[in-house]
Amino acid sequence: MVDRYYSKVYFQNLYNLFQRIQKKILRKHFLYKIRITPLNIEEKDKFFIPLDINILNKMYEVFKEELSEEKYMVLKSRLEENSSDKTFVVLDKDENIYGYYSMSFGNHFEKEMNFKIPKDEERAYLFDSYTFKSMRGNSVQLFAIKSRLKIAESKGYKFATCIVMDGNIASEKNVMKAGFEKAGTVNYYHFKKIKKTFIKEWD
Repeated sequence: MVDRYYSKVYFQNLYNLFQRIQKKILRKHFLYKIRITPLNIEEKDKFFIPLDINILNKMYEVFKEELSEEKYMVLKSRLEENSSDKTFVVLDKDENIYGYYSMSFGNHFEKEMNFKIPKDEERAYLFDSYTFKSMRGNSVQLFAIKSRLKIAESKGYKFATCIVMDGNIASEKNVMKAGFEKAGTVNYYHFKKIKKTFIKEWD
């Protein structure tokens, strides 16, 4: 009985170690896709507007613990006229900032997963969605997803895609509430100097 118990503990610890090693080497993601249809967004108290330098500076000042200098510079680069990546923010009537939400209309490089998403005339790409911790619980993420789909529709896109890390339950719920469906896998392997991403889009 004792031997069985220690054997169970040993194999459980071994499995936990394997899981930790795997998570360091492999990051699993799912690709989500939606066919864009006309949307009516019923939100009277919040506004979805393009990020500008004044809002960015205010956001950096108010949420400095959540917005690093490196991230500030990334968001600032998307303000450039020639950038195909654009960022938007959610504000309320009192001009409180809830978070930032991005989408791409051209070639986009996913730095964290080390691969390029090529420009697609039919598909817009939604990414880099962040609601500040103190502003969560107001259905802001869902509002931001639908608002970007509305923008994509106005520009003539037929589809939109996004990538969600496996286990990010909150993001999964929001994209599925917006109508997205799982459409593939994106697995990122990182071992020492080796960085490789494998994308598989389901038929």
